[in-house]
Amino acid sequence: MVSGYGNLFRSKNVVANVDAKKNVVVKASEELLETVIENLIENALTFSPAGGAIMVGLRKQAGFVQLAVEDQGPGVPEEDLGRIFERYYSRHLHAKTETSANDETSHHFGIGLWIVRRNMEAVSGTVAATKRN
Repeated sequence: MVSGYGNLFRSKNVVANVDAKKNVVVKASEELLETVIENLIENALTFSPAGGAIMVGLRKQAGFVQLAVEDQGPGVPEEDLGRIFERYYSRHLHAKTETSANDETSHHFGIGLWIVRRNMEAVSGTVAATKRN
């Protein structure tokens, strides 16, 4: 899937690094997982600086599958980490202002990461955001 974003990565001058382990199986619909991955990659691309990189990792861990998408964007303030998966919540990090779906000046509607959480919960999964080290 990441290779399908090649033109978008190139247009934003962002590199994709993928570390996907072989033989990883998830019991979920392909469409559901595709939507999760699309939203995570598109979110990472939105906040990645030109010349940056997005890392996508897929591995088995303790009987579960872990998908990690990391970018080199400005990050999310610690107090907002739990809120970024809420419906209609969007923190436009560059302007340091909170926006909502009713704000006509924003192209961020605050539903992408909410969809990620909803889809993961539908297959008994979880989602979390953490600060980079």
